Amino acid sequence: MKAVKSDKLSKQEAKDFQTKWKEHKKNYIKDHTIEEMVYENGSALALLFKEFERLNTNLMTIIKQETNGKKEE
Repeated sequence: MKAVKSDKLSKQEAKDFQTKWKEHKKNYIKDHTIEEMVYENGSALALLFKEFERLNTNLMTIIKQETNGKKEE
């Protein structure tokens, strides 16, 4: 089966989607506890944390290089 992708949504379709999304979000938060949501999203949070650690390491490397470059001048 081939998926058909429309180029643009009409304003009404976008508005309907936003309305449905807000309703779903409100009901989801009402029906689930924080513990359930954390468990469901645990793997996503773990990947996010891992990415933050990688970015922090890169940032610290750049800062150290800039600091060492200024001391040598």
